[in-house]
Amino acid sequence: MIPLFYIECKHWSDELKLHNTQLERYFMSTSAKVAILTNGIVYQFFSDIEDNKE
Repeated sequence: MIPLFYIECKHWSDELKLHNTQLERYFMSTSAKVAILTNGIVYQFFSDIEDNKE
């Protein structure tokens, strides 16, 4: 089974920048195209989708 995306949820008081590295490791080790990091208040979206429009 190939994951389409990852969602990582942290405590509402956590600073998300402290958790970027962990999500990046998960994200880069699979073929998932989208990852979301959230504390329920702030949502950060990450993607490796390339824009082929030139």
